[in-house]
Amino acid sequence: MNLLFSLFYWLLISLQAIVLFVGAVVLWMVTAPFDPTRAVLHRYTCWWGVLYLRCMPGCRLTIEGREKIQPGTAYVLVSNHQSIADIMALSLLAVPFKWVSKKEVFRMPVVGWNMALNGYVNVDRGNLRTVAKTMDVCRNWLGRGVPLMMFPEGHRSPDGEMQEFHGGAFKLAVQAQCGVVPIVVDGTHGIFRGIRVTPPKRIIVRVLEPVSLGEAGGSALRLRDVVAERMRQTLGDLRKRPAAPHTLLA
Repeated sequence: MNLLFSLFYWLLISLQAIVLFVGAVVLWMVTAPFDPTRAVLHRYTCWWGVLYLRCMPGCRLTIEGREKIQPGTAYVLVSNHQSIADIMALSLLAVPFKWVSKKEVFRMPVVGWNMALNGYVNVDRGNLRTVAKTMDVCRNWLGRGVPLMMFPEGHRSPDGEMQEFHGGAFKLAVQAQCGVVPIVVDGTHGIFRGIRVTPPKRIIVRVLEPVSLGEAGGSALRLRDVVAERMRQTLGDLRKRPAAPHTLLA
């Protein structure tokens, strides 16, 4: 039964992706003249991402603390990374931001094309010269008050536990003189195993208070450690207590 459901799920979201990408192109064309940051298209993309989770029977989605991300404020948003489903779960935020993702993702049919339409930032981690240019693009978005979303672990966790953080996101925050917003996701690990899809009972996204440079003494390493410790503590708390009784829809 799980295999049959998995095949049906992949067929459904593949067909959805084609239709929704056409919608994204139309929306991009209509809004481009008055929406230079593509905030409207991003909101549509968030709805698209959450839709994939809502196609999973019994999946309960909860988001807490979204109001802590102040509109028009430059932040580096950082999240733990348990699964590819984290991208869908973080779409619950439904606030303007730009994903920073490895260039290979942008090559994916439909999904990667939509990322390019949104103006998300691609990173070629093996090329130092292009990484420097990418950092310039990131600083430009932050300078315009558009937050950036990054996974500081750099890859998905093999066991659902938080891995060590790389320093890039925190160096960027120091260079741009902006705060870091920690975001903790739980419940996404193990949803996708090869082609098999196992619907989770719940997925929770919790936004923590922004961490200022002053709290970390202006040090990127200290900033990384403070953020990682708060996220690790929050992940433990989420697993000890039931999810909040309310569910906010993106």
